[in-house]
Amino acid sequence: MVSKKNEYAFTKMPWGKYKGRFLSELPDDYIIWAANNWSDRGTRTMFLVELERRKASSKPKAKPKDTVNNSGS
Repeated sequence: MVSKKNEYAFTKMPWGKYKGRFLSELPDDYIIWAANNWSDRGTRTMFLVELERRKASSKPKAKPKDTVNNSGS
């Protein structure tokens, strides 16, 4: 099962400058602009979900704790 976040990443733009390109390929500034300026609720939601997907994928992964004590004692 594909989540909505991943599903939208593979949605192609049906119009405009980026027509035919996947949402995941569009520049961040365009996604932000579209999410803030689109009036159609469904289209706006699509851009907001893509923004959240990008934020989630850019979060740094937690580093494993060092189990070896290197203090020299």
